Amino acid sequence: MIIFNNLQDLGLLALRIAIGIIFIYHGLPKLKKPKAMEQMFGNIWFPFLIGLGEFVGGIAAILGFYTEIAGLIFVILMLGALYFKLLTSKAPFSSMKKLGWEFDLILLGGALALLFIGAGNISIDAVIGLWP
Repeated sequence: MIIFNNLQDLGLLALRIAIGIIFIYHGLPKLKKPKAMEQMFGNIWFPFLIGLGEFVGGIAAILGFYTEIAGLIFVILMLGALYFKLLTSKAPFSSMKKLGWEFDLILLGGALALLFIGAGNISIDAVIGLWP
């Protein structure tokens, strides 16, 4: 890298914050009102557990605490979302009228990056010796 040499840790921090905020934002309604999601998921516990994974994983990702585990949770959640959108609802990749699966795909990519790369030096993982 020529211009931004040795800034990988800032890039990982930015990725963790962005993905963490998105998962917290999408997990909080499932925790607050799981009954409203019951119709989509078939029971009340499934949306609550998904919301818990999104919310707790989002906090962990932002803090850089057990980041690979949060990344693994996100990967599982996004594979489930992609499965639902592709095979169950036959959603297009992108559409102005329907929910597409392009957003889920980019979140899967970010989650895989957290899983495989880790938190970086600006994290709780680095402070407690879990990274690198």
